[in-house]
Amino acid sequence: MRKLLVLPSLVALAATVCFAASTSYVVTVDESTSANSATVFSLNTTTGVTTPVKKLSTGGLGLGGGFFAAATVTISSNYRCLFVADTGSDDIAAFAAPTFAKVGNFSNSAVNWSASGAGGSLALSPDGRWLYGSYSGSENIGEWAVGTGCKLTFVGAYTPSTGADLFATLHVTPDGKALIVPSIDFGIVTMFAINSTNGKLTEVNNVNFSSISGCSTNGCFPYGFDISGDSKVAFFGDPTLTNNGLFALGLNIDTTAGLSNPQFFPLPASAGVGNSTFPWLTRTAYPHGSGLLMLGMSGYSNGEVSGVVVAKVTPTPTLTAVSATPFATPDGSCNGCTGTLETTGNIAVSAQFPNLINVYSINPTTGAFTLLKSNVDPDASGLLSLHVIPVTR
Repeated sequence: MRKLLVLPSLVALAATVCFAASTSYVVTVDESTSANSATVFSLNTTTGVTTPVKKLSTGGLGLGGGFFAAATVTISSNYRCLFVADTGSDDIAAFAAPTFAKVGNFSNSAVNWSASGAGGSLALSPDGRWLYGSYSGSENIGEWAVGTGCKLTFVGAYTPSTGADLFATLHVTPDGKALIVPSIDFGIVTMFAINSTNGKLTEVNNVNFSSISGCSTNGCFPYGFDISGDSKVAFFGDPTLTNNGLFALGLNIDTTAGLSNPQFFPLPASAGVGNSTFPWLTRTAYPHGSGLLMLGMSGYSNGEVSGVVVAKVTPTPTLTAVSATPFATPDGSCNGCTGTLETTGNIAVSAQFPNLINVYSINPTTGAFTLLKSNVDPDASGLLSLHVIPVTR
């Protein structure tokens, strides 16, 4: 029955265009500093072509960029509510099915993205009741309750016991029981328990990467991350300048007892890519954290290019890189430009700053990427965040 409920929402999202239930979409955040918007594209998974379907004007402002690993758009699992972070005007724009008209812009003086000029991320609980934000401007975490018609009510702000930081990313565990928050500058990851009644957060514990072997020498900065479907393991990018940022991190999760077993993984220098920022567990690895992991590499301006490292992972956790592919752009000049990376089946989609949506086919055996199409988002001026729907893993 759940699959049948998805189709009306997707058709409504497509406005006057009627698509089959199997149609895939990409939602981008355009990050305009004058009039922000999110754009919905249909995705042809054979050719890689994205076609504009609907532009959602937020009524707010973007920063024109921000953290490479930022997730500034999220949609509820039933496709009823869509939320976009206006990082320049410090509000969240909410849109509701079936027309996906804007419900409103929601803000609170306790939280902001713009003071540091770096932005942050949104994370929605699996049941769609609670929306959390990582705020680099106010250097804290914000909680919102999702009400009738996708309206938001501010619940409160939280600061981990490790102190204020430029919080960039956060995720709710797939079981809905915990919120995971990296403190990038401190090399620490904190877990909060989520109250099932009111969504409020209680800090459980944290792990410190900086003291483990490898991190004390090379520097460990837990950044973008992904969590296995059983909520037991997480893998992180580590955008350190040492060795071109060719490192990754991992830890184990118990959503009752807390975080444990921090691990450091060197990646072999390959294909000229660098700056590990955004991991994504493929459909084979997602259920239990065992299989292929994509590590989006955002590149550096000193010669390391953007691309992907494909690794085999296990839930202990362990990580072994197996291949690397540079990300191509039309003019070949983009080094530090890759934002979020997501997959649907054997198709990967990456955000390429400032306005490209690159679509790749993935070899299911080797993990190698082949560019299908580099698409232009005509409204984007600082594209770093995108979301592929429906989620098929």
